[in-house]
Amino acid sequence: MDTSMGITATTQTSSVKTTANNKLNEDDFMLLLLAQLKTQDPLEPMNNQELMGQMTQLNSLASLKSIDESMKSMSFDQQVNYGATLIGKDVTWKTDEGSESGEVTDIIVENNKVYVQIGEKQVSIKDVIGIAGSANINITA
Repeated sequence: MDTSMGITATTQTSSVKTTANNKLNEDDFMLLLLAQLKTQDPLEPMNNQELMGQMTQLNSLASLKSIDESMKSMSFDQQVNYGATLIGKDVTWKTDEGSESGEVTDIIVENNKVYVQIGEKQVSIKDVIGIAGSANINITA
């Protein structure tokens, strides 16, 4: 095997970056696939089924990534809409000491997180556990 090909592959694979979760992303997968193709033994190349399998995995990864982004966007939109419906209502939210109640006066979005304004406090929409008023809805998670 030509050593210059091995050096090139090593250089390319060493440039692979990982995300905060130590998972490979789509670009990393493509770099590894290209390095594998460049360094394969010409007398025993990767068979077509293996190559198609890897390309299918790449396409599946791209599709799952798109679905994940769509789901996150929908979840965020739902939280904003939910927060807007709480304005003017008395809610109960969980705290370290138990729970507190108060009237929601505003909705705040910071760093892709949704909060409701209750008096001087900003409460995460995820911490709301009850809504007083129409049917006394209690939310349990």
